[in-house]
Order: sequence, then structure tokens, then C-alpha cells
Amino acid sequence: MEFPDIEALCIKIGAKHTRLKRDGSGRPLYTLPVIHDPRHGVIADSAVIAEYLDSAYPTHVLFPNGTKALQLAFESSFVANISGAWPVAVLANYSVLNPRSQEFYRRTREVENGKKLEELAPPGPVREKFWNELKGGLEVIDGWLNKEDGYVMGETISYADFVVAARFIWMRTVFGEQSSEWKDLATWNGGRWGRLLKSLEQYTTVV
Repeated sequence: MEFPDIEALCIKIGAKHTRLKRDGSGRPLYTLPVIHDPRHGVIADSAVIAEYLDSAYPTHVLFPNGTKALQLAFESSFVANISGAWPVAVLANYSVLNPRSQEFYRRTREVENGKKLEELAPPGPVREKFWNELKGGLEVIDGWLNKEDGYVMGETISYADFVVAARFIWMRTVFGEQSSEWKDLATWNGGRWGRLLKSLEQYTTVV
């Protein structure tokens, strides 16, 4: 699946848009993941999918009773605190895409940001500023979790843990596991984030 194909496919199969585009057009934005379950049909948006799977297949509930609002609030705060990640990773993200997706990614992101991708976090003080913002944001998150040596809800794996893990898997993928960026990031907060990914490896295998 290439970036330019997502919108057309979602419209074709009846997947709902998840938000509006940030290019000022006010047009709907279609995103992945999307699932199809014969019992319900097509479902889009990670949180909506997780909530549906909790009700339809409650093998491991990701939103324990009474926690959904708090977990979604955590997700919003977590994303806000790691806002420095995208500018420093944007070129690495671009580099791992196939040519069709590269053209789409560059064109749409440059319209949204009013700058070329190379200008968002050029090497030097600007990039260092974003990198330090990311580190500082993760220190805030670590402070929230400091007394919980494992997951956001202590010993219980929940949706919030996959929100965190997904961002780190993305950064590890685009930077590369042997990159200086990932090796640096993996040491932050006592290695908490690497331990989290390791503990959730069993859930990253498609069966």
C-alpha cells in the first residue's frame, strides 16, 4: 500500500475519515489502520478499532472498564510531548518510502508546513533544538510513569502502551536500529523505551 492509494481505497471500501487535512482545505483525511470484520464491516482509527476488538474479541482488553477517557487523554498528552520527533525524523521517514510515496509525502508535507522537508530541521542548532525538545518531552512522560516499572497501568498492558510503542517502533525503523539517533534515544530514561518494545514484541508478529 502506497501513500497515494490510501484515500481512494478507504473511500472505495467505505472507511470513515479520521480527521481533516492540515493543508487548510478542510477536506477529510483518510488514514491507516483500517480493518474489515465480517461481523461489523469496515472500521478506521486506532482507538476505535481497539475499542471494537475489546467488545467483539475480549481476549485481552485494551480499555479496561472506566479507563478509556484517561487513556485517550494520555495519548493526546504523549503525542504533544514528543512533537520534536517528527521534524528530526522527517527526512529519514521520506528516505524509507518507495518513489510513488516519496513524491506524495514530500508534496503534501511541504504544503502543510510551508517549507521543504530539508528546511524543517536542518543539521545544527534547529535540529538540536527539536532533539532536545523530544528528550525533554520523554523526561516528562518518564516522570509520569516513574513509579510504574512496566506499563502505563502498572502490570496491565493497555492501549496506551501501544500508543507509546508505535512511536518508538516508527523512530527505530526510519532512523535504523544501528543509527546514532536510535542508539542515543534508546539510552534515555534508563532504557525504559527499549524495555517496553522488548516486552511487547509478542504483539508485533502478524499471524
